[in-house]
Amino acid sequence: MNTMEGCSTISDENGILLFYTDGQTVWNKNHDVMVNGSGLLGGSSSAQSSIVVPAPGFSKKYYLFTAAQLGVIGRVYCYNIIDMDLQGGLGEIIQKNTVFDSPCTERLTAALHGNGVDFWIITNVSNSNIFKAFRLTSVGLSTQPVISTIGRNVSQVIGMCKVSPDGKWLIQTTHGTNLPSQLFKFDINTGILSNPISLNIPFNCSYGCSFSPDSKRLFIGAWQGCSINSGGAIIRYTLNSDDESVIKLNISSLRQNSFGVVRLSLTVH
Repeated sequence: MNTMEGCSTISDENGILLFYTDGQTVWNKNHDVMVNGSGLLGGSSSAQSSIVVPAPGFSKKYYLFTAAQLGVIGRVYCYNIIDMDLQGGLGEIIQKNTVFDSPCTERLTAALHGNGVDFWIITNVSNSNIFKAFRLTSVGLSTQPVISTIGRNVSQVIGMCKVSPDGKWLIQTTHGTNLPSQLFKFDINTGILSNPISLNIPFNCSYGCSFSPDSKRLFIGAWQGCSINSGGAIIRYTLNSDDESVIKLNISSLRQNSFGVVRLSLTVH
């Protein structure tokens, strides 16, 4: 696979590869195109072109969600259903390019529901401050999402969203000059976002993001002027508390070392 940006891969419970995708094509574990696995409506230049989650209640089925890239007319979020019981265990797409939301940004993520079985599929409406959390259950994907209208209105469609492993945080990055990233509290039981924090990033354009496995640190990739040739850094935020009542950004020990790492401390009181 050769992709400019987003991709997804998934393995079984033993770590054995099942399939992978750039949002447009799905390859099986033998690195062949899966049956019915081409022509998906994600984009190889979409920041989060795709995400794969197990189908609740089905041990061999998976949902593959896609997000179209900037420049595509009529950008939409879609889902595809893959049955790994078919084709001798190599899998086959049995439902393809089902639109579930629009207009889409390049942001697309998922989080395990508080019941430990279902999932939240989270989208970000283009040119808005609207987030939608669609609940995925054994019955399928809900057509009535939980809507959170919160934070800044973001016109830039390029960026990422991710939920922390403990399900308490959601980060939104924005690939635009002097457009700060936003951090929210997330409720895995209700799908609601709250308490927006605008992160002051010393490098004026953010893109990639991820949390540490213990959810106590947030990492953002950023650079100057939204140009990969202008120099950038990995910025680390420390999430020190779970108290949601008052949220305060505290910058401490800001420095850039020879590896381009900037360290910030995000203190939640």
